[in-house]
Amino acid sequence: MWNKISLRTRVTIMSAIMISIVSTLLTSFIVINANISFNESFNQLLKDNQLTAQANTLNQLYDMTINRFIIQNILFMLGIILIGFISAWFITKKALKPVHDLSATIEKIDVNDLSNPIPIPKSNDEISKLATSFNHMLDKLNVSFERQKRFVQSAAHELKTPIATILTNIEVMELDKKPRIEDYQEVIKVTKLYMERMSELVNDMLMMNIGTNEQYTKFMFSDLNIMDTDLKKEILDKNIKVIIEGDIEIKGNKSLIKRAFFNIIHNAIRYNHENGKISIICKNKKIIIKDTGIGIPNKDLDNIFEPFYCVDPSRSRNLGGSGLGLAIVKQIFDQHHFKIDVTSKKMEGTIFTIHLET
Repeated sequence: MWNKISLRTRVTIMSAIMISIVSTLLTSFIVINANISFNESFNQLLKDNQLTAQANTLNQLYDMTINRFIIQNILFMLGIILIGFISAWFITKKALKPVHDLSATIEKIDVNDLSNPIPIPKSNDEISKLATSFNHMLDKLNVSFERQKRFVQSAAHELKTPIATILTNIEVMELDKKPRIEDYQEVIKVTKLYMERMSELVNDMLMMNIGTNEQYTKFMFSDLNIMDTDLKKEILDKNIKVIIEGDIEIKGNKSLIKRAFFNIIHNAIRYNHENGKISIICKNKKIIIKDTGIGIPNKDLDNIFEPFYCVDPSRSRNLGGSGLGLAIVKQIFDQHHFKIDVTSKKMEGTIFTIHLET
């Protein structure tokens, strides 16, 4: 019930209660103190003037005076409480006006356009701080929504190409009244290729939303056995030399961390030269992965962890990249509070440094 009434009403009621308590205590103190003082003075007067004959009459007069005094003070007290209640109601309205104005401004914000911040009052009070904090939250939401919008658009674009290719091949097949076995085989081959790409893309998109609710465990980097996976064949095909120096303990979700390092090393192989080299150095709470590949231009370094961002889209597509690999890496490491840095020189190679303690 209390939480359902307005803030203005609650503040007014609390103010009225405080005024009532203070007024009651003050009135009680005045009445008691006056009663004691009058009683002492009256008794002293009777004693000095020896007016014992008129004592009953004077006692009645005294009682009437005291009663009148008490009633007057109670009436004054009730008047003060009433005035205080009314004053609190109007003062609270004026004090909460900035909050009301801020609420009205927030209600006018269009959910489709979060780029316009609310005006910040010039006063350096709580309302100003609240407006500043709200604008910071608005900026974060806007960035998040824009990123989500780009993600959906990019995902739709990535899925549109293979679907269109599959449909085109099927339509061509339908136009041919007497298709050959070779035609069927070609359509099946193309369909399988693009279905595999779509399957990989969907799996990567699901990975972007995976959490780390599983219990963390401690394991060594060597326990991930990344080189014993499908990477081994690609390494042999390009005759890439892989050097691993040292070992290091990692705490986290083993399957997710393995996926993150798999993506980094896979890129190091995919974008490396024939007879290239990959070095993995584990020391000082860091894992450094160096390659001798084609490198990344400086202008693209800040964007490589964005979903669907490809430095060279045509080359990435030819190599089977979806544009989500490094975005998944960044998300997994962020969830584990690992920091990742990257430096690169075009045609000289790339260095990824993963800080296990920040």
